[in-house]
Amino acid sequence: YTILRQLLVQGGLLGEKALPLADELCSSTSERAVLRRTLLLSIYSLVQRGGHDAARFPLLLRLLKFCTAAKLLDPLLGGAAQRTATVESWVKEWELDEGQKKELWGLIFDAYASDAAATYQHALQYLPLHNGTQLKNQPELRGRIVQCLLTTLRGESLHNCDKLAQLPIVGQLGADAEFAPLDRLLQIFAREMYDDYLKFYANAANAKFMASHGLEHGVCQRKMRLLSLCSLGRSSKELPYASVASALQIGADEVESWVMEANASGLIVAKMDQMREIVIVSTALEREFGAKQWEQLGDNLKEWTQSISGLLTLVQQSKA
Repeated sequence: YTILRQLLVQGGLLGEKALPLADELCSSTSERAVLRRTLLLSIYSLVQRGGHDAARFPLLLRLLKFCTAAKLLDPLLGGAAQRTATVESWVKEWELDEGQKKELWGLIFDAYASDAAATYQHALQYLPLHNGTQLKNQPELRGRIVQCLLTTLRGESLHNCDKLAQLPIVGQLGADAEFAPLDRLLQIFAREMYDDYLKFYANAANAKFMASHGLEHGVCQRKMRLLSLCSLGRSSKELPYASVASALQIGADEVESWVMEANASGLIVAKMDQMREIVIVSTALEREFGAKQWEQLGDNLKEWTQSISGLLTLVQQSKA
């Protein structure tokens, strides 16, 4: 292969033969997969250096598909920490058009479809590319949206889903006869309370829908209780045990265990005053960040600025 690549470069045939050669290398993932990936990367590098732009993007797609099938994709993309940045660098440096962006991010989305955190992050890159698309005309896109929502809601450690719920293309699922309950469930997880979830589940059709798509009621209950506790912590810094018990529909003796679980999950930072039976919240996850939250952040910054100004005035007066 080394001699063949050199001959193709010397003969000016690399641009013409790169893709057929890549197809041959991609024909098997069970036989010497790591070597095949190395050879594909070598051809890809030669195509890059040789300025064969027409072959570059199709070759990258072949490389990604092969690495996905061979379970060798993460090293290519730099792992979870660098994955998005790597793909974005290709998009920016190569000035990919909208169709190419969709194809590229679609491959990355499919490659990590079983990972809740990765699926959520990749969906935020892939789905906004389809704002004006009608789902009924795009079965592949519809399937990816459904997969994304199901994986996100099933993920026991993935709690925040407000950005996904705000995407216009995801909102179109609400008009889908088959998957409208899934969109409604996403909205509940994004911004509503535990009681809203119970009302949704009390509908027999919704409960049947959840069961048929692997959405376990127990897992959803746990997540919604934790998310509801976050909402309570955002609304007040001191929460009576009775208020928490009522909102989460638990016994008063269970409040402390739920607060500890929320603390351990990083959703809130709180301590408990057992004498007064009050949960004292320092910080809590912001479940939804929109115009209202930006306004609140602006108010907080103004208050902080005024406090600093007042402190500086006091220091200057004390010096005088």
